[in-house]
Amino acid sequence: MIVFSVVSSWYRLIEPLLHEIDKMATKSVVMDLPSVCLYKTKNEITKEMIQLLRQTPSFLRIESHGNSMWMCGEAFSELGQKDLLVEVLLSYGLDHVIPTTTLLPWDADDADQIILPTEDGGIFLLKAALGCQGNGISFVKSKGQVLEIVKIDADNARNENNFLECLEKRLGRIPKWSLQTHIKSMLVNERKFHVRTYILIDHSFKQIFAYDNYEVRLACSPYSNIDETSDDRNVHITNGGGTNDTMRVMMSELPQLDGMDTNIKEFIRGLFCPPLKDYLLSRESPLVHQFPNCRIFSFAALDLMIDSDKRVWLLEVNARCPGAPSEGFGSGMFQKHLKTFCDDLVNITWLDGHPELFTLI
Repeated sequence: MIVFSVVSSWYRLIEPLLHEIDKMATKSVVMDLPSVCLYKTKNEITKEMIQLLRQTPSFLRIESHGNSMWMCGEAFSELGQKDLLVEVLLSYGLDHVIPTTTLLPWDADDADQIILPTEDGGIFLLKAALGCQGNGISFVKSKGQVLEIVKIDADNARNENNFLECLEKRLGRIPKWSLQTHIKSMLVNERKFHVRTYILIDHSFKQIFAYDNYEVRLACSPYSNIDETSDDRNVHITNGGGTNDTMRVMMSELPQLDGMDTNIKEFIRGLFCPPLKDYLLSRESPLVHQFPNCRIFSFAALDLMIDSDKRVWLLEVNARCPGAPSEGFGSGMFQKHLKTFCDDLVNITWLDGHPELFTLI
């Protein structure tokens, strides 16, 4: 039996690989939308099994005759929550890899509960724990601004029927706010940008791989002509904020970033040093207990920034699969990278091949 599941927007990129995988299955194919789950099997797959598989958020799941593979964000589930990322890094002495950050109660209602990361002034980034794609980020300059946003959000949470109860049931807690120092970014074509790379963990063989072909995502609007304390989101947000407005290219296309791949590789090796590496390798999916022959993979995207001194910083960990950009979006090299990336991903996990660009950390 083979189970193949992929977020729908990635399907156009994964589809050609199904011809290789299809040779290993001989009977049925079931298309299960909207997440596009392909079930190829010689035997009937029960509803209970499908339900069990879907309980684990995943990028990719493949199963064959009891030797199963899941690619999910399980090992990264804590790092994917902004406040827990800060706490985990602090616990392993890795707080230097992120901009100086303080954590604030979700329901703070007094200025004494607001601790600024620095007293040097300027702007700060206030991040909601559950925000993504730039949503949930506010640019603030004072405790008063922070408190106003937090109080409004807390009131909305209390007033939404069962929201807090459901959140606490799902996460076991109410997430905190993160208040982060604004780092002066290096600019490319007068725009702020961030770099995205991918991390793959093979729990069966206790190995961690990093993807060495780096995406670059540039902000919609130029940064160089504005005041340093501006809070214009089009200038600061570099991942589109839920749209395809940002430009996406590969690092190799930008001569301004020549040599930065070496800095990033060194940063990633330092980040995944033994304490954090051991922590990640120890975090197994609960599916391993239901299917003891499973081969488990964890997968996440790292968003990195490079400051004006060419120092690399970790912005966030994406433990849930991001959607693939629309066909034709981004540079030609970016589109080619998406295909190569998917080829490598399936090659290393399913076909036991030798990937081009995933390297062992």
